[in-house]
Order: sequence, then structure tokens, then C-alpha cells
Amino acid sequence: MEQLALCLPGRPGRDHLSEKAHLVGTLSLLEVIYRVSMEEVAAAAPLSEDVRSALVSRGGELGSLLAAAEMVERLEFPAAIGRLSLLGLTLDDLRLAQVKAYSWREGLQL
Repeated sequence: MEQLALCLPGRPGRDHLSEKAHLVGTLSLLEVIYRVSMEEVAAAAPLSEDVRSALVSRGGELGSLLAAAEMVERLEFPAAIGRLSLLGLTLDDLRLAQVKAYSWREGLQL
């Protein structure tokens, strides 16, 4: 998600948005890993309104990025591309973001 946030057109301060996108993506996993609702996470953590909205209702730019990432995970590529296009992102942006994410992952020493 953070790589896609960096691709958003005409967004000054995209690094900050990218950091928030990384946080949203990470926190969204809590629902699956710990079986806790996003409402509970949002209530328990001091989150900014845009992060809270993204997690709870897939609202705002961060929510759209999260929704698109979830669609990609479910292999719903046409729906993901449609959602990303509303943000001004393209299939090439998605491909580039995935390559960068995979490259980052390969660099981890696990």
C-alpha cells in the first residue's frame, strides 16, 4: 500500500501518506491474525481520523488503497484497477508497486 501511495498523482507530502498507508495495511491484518474487529482496534488506539476511517469503513484515499489491496489479494484485478483508477492510479502503477514490495521483501533476512 505504501508504494501505491507514493504513486498518487499531485500529492505533496506523499511520504507522510505512504507511512500512513503502511500503518493502515499493517493494522488491517489484526482483524485476521487476532480475530479482533477494526472497530475495537480503532477504539483502543490513538489513530488519526483518516487512518480510523480507512480501517473501519474503507473511507478516504487510505481506505481506497486498502480496499484495492484486499481486492488484489483476492485476485479481483478488474475491481482493484477500477478502485485505483478513481485515485488516478493505473495498472502500471500497481505493477510497479508490487515489484517494489516484492523486492523489499526479498531483502529481508528472515
